[in-house]
Amino acid sequence: MKLKGLYFHSFYKNTSSQGVVRKELDSGYYLCGYFSRSKRVPVQRVVHISEMTSWAFYETKHHMVEGFKTELTFRSHMRKAGIPVREERSP
Repeated sequence: MKLKGLYFHSFYKNTSSQGVVRKELDSGYYLCGYFSRSKRVPVQRVVHISEMTSWAFYETKHHMVEGFKTELTFRSHMRKAGIPVREERSP
């Protein structure tokens, strides 16, 4: 599966990250662009595939946004019910 061009989101504790896989580098590394909520300078980071195992990937930005909303709603309901929410790896 090619990851380049796919959108993603990841949750870690009470934070989340969203972005797009921009380029496949060597040895399992990828250049990822992260979306900023504060509309400052875009952030790019080199990430190894092993850090992406808990990320959710989407083919379009629209699907990513809808998936993010669904995940936030699910986590909110779980917490209100007192059910522990599994935390994923840091982005």
